[in-house]
Amino acid sequence: MNRVLITILSISISVTPSVAFVSSFSAPLSNILAKAPSPPLLDTIPIAIHVIHTGTPIGSADNPSDSLIYALINLMNDAFQLDGPNYGGADIGLAFQLASRSPDCMTTAGINRMDGSSIPDYASGGITTDTFFNPNSAHELFVKGLSRWPNTDYLNIWIVNTIDGNPTWPGGYAFLPEYNSALTDGIVLRASVVNGTNKTILHELGHYFNLLHTFGNVWDACIPETNCTSDGDLICDTENCMYAFDCSSVTNPCTEEEWIIVDTEHEYTVLNNYMGYTDCQWMFTEDQKTRMHDALNTFRPSLLSSHALDTTSSADVVPACIPTAANGLSPFYGIQRVEIGSLNVYSGSSLADGSFYLDRTCNQYLEVAAGDSIPVRITCSYENWAQVKIFMDLNNDGVFTSPGELMISGDGGFIEDTLVVPLQIDMCVPLRLRIVADHPAAPPPTACLLSGTPAEGVGQIEDYALIVQPRYVESVASGDWDNPASWSCNCIPSSGDFVYIQSGDTINITPQMGLVTCADVHLEPGALLQLDGEMHVAGGCY
Repeated sequence: MNRVLITILSISISVTPSVAFVSSFSAPLSNILAKAPSPPLLDTIPIAIHVIHTGTPIGSADNPSDSLIYALINLMNDAFQLDGPNYGGADIGLAFQLASRSPDCMTTAGINRMDGSSIPDYASGGITTDTFFNPNSAHELFVKGLSRWPNTDYLNIWIVNTIDGNPTWPGGYAFLPEYNSALTDGIVLRASVVNGTNKTILHELGHYFNLLHTFGNVWDACIPETNCTSDGDLICDTENCMYAFDCSSVTNPCTEEEWIIVDTEHEYTVLNNYMGYTDCQWMFTEDQKTRMHDALNTFRPSLLSSHALDTTSSADVVPACIPTAANGLSPFYGIQRVEIGSLNVYSGSSLADGSFYLDRTCNQYLEVAAGDSIPVRITCSYENWAQVKIFMDLNNDGVFTSPGELMISGDGGFIEDTLVVPLQIDMCVPLRLRIVADHPAAPPPTACLLSGTPAEGVGQIEDYALIVQPRYVESVASGDWDNPASWSCNCIPSSGDFVYIQSGDTINITPQMGLVTCADVHLEPGALLQLDGEMHVAGGCY
């Protein structure tokens, strides 16, 4: 019997009879799959800055320099990570970073500068949320429409010349996360507070992550708090209080007792909380931290799966049909939440999102293995009953009409199912996954058409991407190649599989099996591959 050392490439092997023994072909599988644990990383939020100036040069009062914007980001990180001697309270454990990838998958510095002087009333009156009360200011829909990136992938921060026509107050505003509009979601800052020391951004970040004012939005009275989880600011470790503008008082007028110290090291009280209006803000509390993380994981989870911080552009997804709609946008119907494996994307109705079609393939994609069974839950807007379909472009031709490409179909306020990734599929390239939800009384939607109804409008179509990696199959015992009991998958390896033969195992290939194929094969030291038949190793992507 001859012993042959085989380097496995994209070749056909026919050795009869022989034994292939690989002593040091590759690193042991255990070294590949079980690396030493890394220290925990902070959840990092991608930021898109939109400076809406009035035609002034960079460095002007309404067009702050890059260095001031960097100082703003540093302040956010310092406060949320307690990086400095005066920061107290809870370490929120979040980081903020300017985006590196734009919505169209190009590299970016994360700072967009737009001239807003063409918008009526912006140059003189700035931005407003309500032109009825502030008729001399520009509505935020028009201002933010100059530069707005998907709120599922980025924390949008707009820097404006002024707010409500007032040059000094307010310094900013933000929206709570639930049921808001993708057209306006984010934080607005007056340019004069962008300096690396002004705490307005920290207050607005609190709102962005679902925190209320410590005084519960009642300015001049104490709110009775019989239940701290449902009264006031809904936080139990911020004592009941009225608003204040400084930290000079010793006694809480709501309790007629001294302020409760919540940070003993710094002797900080609720007066030092970022969610008040004082000039001595240095902390969030532990309960506020919990509420912020709950909001992040519930209403903004896609910020954590966003690839907007990737420094390289992603591979293009093959174009597909651009959906059309027979009726207008709906406040009632759309795709509220997409949960596919580790992806979790929360958004609004087609009207709230401002579109019946959203292509999220650039920054929201999932890497899976061939043969995986992936849990799927699609929640319709407000859980209103809808027709739901999930298509996958299995052959990557941009068309969703091939057999098997309608992966899941159902009706309901939500659907739960399992997406089974085929074994024979294009590997290591992004494949378009299209999710469709439309009005229950409409004609059945297709991958390219939403009908909806004239009275209530259409639902939504959202695109994501799946990148399918080869399946890894390990030997679990000596035996024949075509015996499922030999393999970890309890199956016969397919042509797309990466096969690992573990140390001490002998796998037999006989002529009766015909041509045996796989994408790649690795033998650990002491593993044997008995080749009495033919084997084709096609090669695969990594």
